[in-house]
Amino acid sequence: MNVEHSTISSMLNSATVELKETNPDSPRLDAELLLSHVLEYPRFELFLRGNQPLNGDQMVAYLELLRQRSLGCPVSYLTGEKEFWSLTLKVSKDTLIPRPDTETLVESIVEQ
Repeated sequence: MNVEHSTISSMLNSATVELKETNPDSPRLDAELLLSHVLEYPRFELFLRGNQPLNGDQMVAYLELLRQRSLGCPVSYLTGEKEFWSLTLKVSKDTLIPRPDTETLVESIVEQ
C-alpha cells in the first residue's frame, strides 16, 4: 500500500484496492468503515475531509485494521459495533454478529 500521500482520500483508494483481493464483496465500504472508526468521524466526513492527512498513530491503527480485515476478521469485530434495526449494538469476538437473516427472522416473529 502506498502511504507516501497519506490523505484520507488516497488511503481509502489504496485500501479499497488491497481489500478487493481478499474481500471482493465490499472493499470500499470496509475501507470506509474502518477509517471512519480510526478517525472517529461519521463516514460522510471522510468525503468532506478527503485532503486531510493522517497522522502517524492514525496510519498505524488503520493499517493494522486493514491487515486484520484482509485475514478475514469481520469489520464489526474490528470496530466493536454492528447496526441492527437502527440500533448500534456493541459486539466483540465473544458475541455473534447479527446477520441480514437475523433481521428477517425478527420481522417474522414481530408479525406473528
